[in-house]
Amino acid sequence: HNRDDQTIVNMVVEIPKFTKAKMEIDTKTQHNPIKQDLKKGKLRDYHGPIFWNYGALPQTWENPNHKGGAEVMECFGDNDPLDV
Repeated sequence: HNRDDQTIVNMVVEIPKFTKAKMEIDTKTQHNPIKQDLKKGKLRDYHGPIFWNYGALPQTWENPNHKGGAEVMECFGDNDPLDV
């Protein structure tokens, strides 16, 4: 949304601050629920709580075939919504 000279965007908080469960928007399941991420069949956690809200911008996507510029160290997209 544009409000005067500001642009306001909505974000989905996947990992609330002071928590450690690694949650993600499940882009492969209908309605895209937020689920705890799995690695090798086990629930993922960070080693300790993070000190900020972490999430994604809904209805966005990082193209894995697009190489970014110097500001992102020329990395490719991760095929997920944009991180916030």
